[in-house]
Amino acid sequence: IGTNNSPDNVRQILLEPPPAGESPASTPGKQRYYNKADLILITTDTNWTATFNAHGDGTDFTSKSPKTDLWTGTNYTFLTTNAFWDYREIKTVLSVDIDVARFISWTTTNNPLGRPLKSIYVNDQRSVPGQLTAVRVTNGRTLPDDGLTVATPRPLYVKGDFNESDPKPASLVGDSITILSANWNDSWTSSTPLGSRHAVNTTVNTTVTAAILAGIVPTTNSGGINHYSGG
Repeated sequence: IGTNNSPDNVRQILLEPPPAGESPASTPGKQRYYNKADLILITTDTNWTATFNAHGDGTDFTSKSPKTDLWTGTNYTFLTTNAFWDYREIKTVLSVDIDVARFISWTTTNNPLGRPLKSIYVNDQRSVPGQLTAVRVTNGRTLPDDGLTVATPRPLYVKGDFNESDPKPASLVGDSITILSANWNDSWTSSTPLGSRHAVNTTVNTTVTAAILAGIVPTTNSGGINHYSGG
């Protein structure tokens, strides 16, 4: 990154896929979650790919063929797509959902690496005007024995408990991170009254135990006026 850096440069290296021709063994390449993840999932408007990082050091990849049946392949039962309304963004969110319990079950018979899968990188490249694409982690009360990292350049949502039972090493990395109550219901829409959306106490009934790395809009000064944005 160097000394003349910016938040955008940091985000680019940590979260974005590498530019064409960049070696995974290069200095920036070694820092990318894309290169360090055990499993890389990429979605587009027409297909998806899953790539396993054979050595876990960003230097060797064994690629699986693209499938045109977006997320419906029986080989990836822990993945689904869903849609829900984000009241803060005032947009419909199209999410790629990772069911952690199903992921644990899937890895017992479908792991091609011969070592634990501890990290997942998801790049959702779908483009739907007026809607937001994102990644969501669900059913994550118990993690794999070796822990779990989920990283994405997109917004990241966590529904309900994550790493609550016998906590393991874990991290959540995304452009923004939103924790949804265990009572969250995808059927709620922009017209659902606030009084009918009853959350459970997030510090008691919903527990998230993880290192969290998320984006933040920098505080700026324009014309002598400070625009504070949290950091």
